[in-house]
Amino acid sequence: MVDMKNKKFITCLAGAVFALSSCVTTNKTAKTVDFTSGTYNATVADLDVAETRVSETLDPVPAEVRRGGMNNIKKTVEAMALEKNGNADVLVNPEFTYTVERGLFSKKVTSITVTGHPAKYKNFRSLNDSVWSNPVFRGVRVKGHSPYKPHSRGIKSFFAGKAEANYEGTTNYRKGFTWGMDFAGSYEFGNEKWAPAAMLNLGYHINPYLYIGVGSGVEWDISPEYGFIPVYGNVRAYLQNRSCAPFVDVRLGSSTEVNKSKVDGGFYGSFSIGYSFKSFDISAFFTIQKAEVTNYSYYRYDSYSYKNKEELKRIGLRIGFRL
Repeated sequence: MVDMKNKKFITCLAGAVFALSSCVTTNKTAKTVDFTSGTYNATVADLDVAETRVSETLDPVPAEVRRGGMNNIKKTVEAMALEKNGNADVLVNPEFTYTVERGLFSKKVTSITVTGHPAKYKNFRSLNDSVWSNPVFRGVRVKGHSPYKPHSRGIKSFFAGKAEANYEGTTNYRKGFTWGMDFAGSYEFGNEKWAPAAMLNLGYHINPYLYIGVGSGVEWDISPEYGFIPVYGNVRAYLQNRSCAPFVDVRLGSSTEVNKSKVDGGFYGSFSIGYSFKSFDISAFFTIQKAEVTNYSYYRYDSYSYKNKEELKRIGLRIGFRL
């Protein structure tokens, strides 16, 4: 009785193994685009694509082809289709149908069929003779400069009179010598007064990120009627290589006072952060202005004077134009 049961178990196990080893499935891939052979170099060509689809089957798939993997199987059947259709160069929009035989511990592709449009390259020509030499077609924004009209991007473009191409998203706008003016209004801590200012700046863009220059102007205190004339060096760092970009600006120098009989100027420093909109910018700034104020005291028939050192601290808003 036991032997009979063992025989039935062995028979059922063998049947299951045979069923698993003979399992066959069919798979199909479909692609809308599989055209990766276009490479941009010094020569371009047109692609002549056939209107009708062709088909080629590899059945059975040789073992040496299967060992290269699924990608190798696809390339092999594609090469066969191209060779049988006039030695075409590429197969546009290929679709694959393949059969896989699954065993207990393995699977293999037994057959594969490819369909697609065969295509050939024709009309080979130089890149300079094609539409790719047109910067507008490539999405390049071209800005020309007249040799008789200087442009704010620098003396070099003025004398050369050559077109300057700017790619979308990046720019060479900050380039060469530039000059401009800025106007500011600030509030002075402690004295609780407002001080307007106007400055003239001249400098050079070393690269799109860094500007160095000099400047001067006037800052006028409204309440006591005196004003300062600062002369400073200017360094500005742009944080992005774009025509519109944030920046950090530092100005360090010394000031003289308009009416020297009462006030003597001293150290001048201004620190600002802002945003540049091409030739227009806006920033918030903090300014330190050191000065010596002369005070007079009278006692009976005599008088004397003494000086107090002051440090004027202001915070404000600055609007600038660079031409």
